[in-house]
Amino acid sequence: MTRPLVTGVGRAIWPGPHRSVLALGGWDSDRFRPISDDLSSRSVPRRAYSLLGHGRWAAMGVPPLEGWRTTLAAAFASAAPPSSWKVA
Repeated sequence: MTRPLVTGVGRAIWPGPHRSVLALGGWDSDRFRPISDDLSSRSVPRRAYSLLGHGRWAAMGVPPLEGWRTTLAAAFASAAPPSSWKVA
């Protein structure tokens, strides 16, 4: 199944959304800690700042997006995770 990529309004540093997922799932979000690029196995360094604009959506009459935190919380509230989901 193909799923569309949708952004949301709001600022976040790289670990922000990841930590939010853990917190909304009832897990300890402090377990996810950012690391420097020096310790990462990525072949390309992360950008210090990136921005996804929504100007063209507005020009086409698409209503403004909600904040990513609001959308993420609504997704968690509407979905029941399988009982097999566990964090060791």
